[in-house]
This record gives sequence, C-alpha cells and structure tokens, in this order.
Amino acid sequence: MADSILFQSSCFHGFVIAFVLMYAFYKTRLPKYLIALLATVIITSIWNHGVSNNLAVWCDRAAVTITIIALSLYIYQTNESHLFLFLLAVVALYFIAKALKVKNNDYVWFHMAMHGLATLLVTYLVIL
Repeated sequence: MADSILFQSSCFHGFVIAFVLMYAFYKTRLPKYLIALLATVIITSIWNHGVSNNLAVWCDRAAVTITIIALSLYIYQTNESHLFLFLLAVVALYFIAKALKVKNNDYVWFHMAMHGLATLLVTYLVIL
C-alpha cells in the first residue's frame, strides 16, 4: 500500500463526497458531467493512494486536472467568484504537500487538508 493514512483519508472523504454527489444527482444540484468527473476522482484517488504504481498516480492526476478545469468553468458560470479562492486553496495545498514530500513526512497533513477542503468545496457547490 502506498500510504495508509492518505488511503484512509481518500476513502473517508470519497465516501462523504459520494453521498453528497448522490444527493446532487437526485436533486439535480450539479450538472451530470460534473458529478461523473467528481466520481471519477473519488475512484482514482482511492486507487492511487491504495497502490504504488505510476499508472494509478497519472490516472489520478489526469482526472483531477480535468475536474479542476471543469469546476473552474462551472464556478465561473455560477458567478460565485469567491469559490475560485476556495479551489485555488485546494490546489495550493496539493503543491505544498508535493514540495514537502521531498523534505519530510509533514506533507501528509497538507495532503489530508487538501482532501478535507475539496470535500467542503464540493459540499458547498451542491448546497449553493
């Protein structure tokens, strides 16, 4: 297993987001393409943090990148510009975690914070 703490974080936050997405789908609170992209990120994130191979890492990165672009466009359409800062914070936490990973194990806390902030962002988008 690649990193058990990040795997557990992905499972927990993925579970929460999955329920939020089911609600969003049932109440038509988000476009279906966005729900599908976010569900793909849940799957690739759990896969990436559960195994140690480059395919999982790059599939997760590709899914996340596509989803961030789609989220940016969706946020732009909603005229909720403050959510760009929220999304930027998620991305910043990811890059801080990557930079720290080279130096020490503190990166895990930043990566878990990124999972948590992403969960809050998706939840907020559905409540909007």
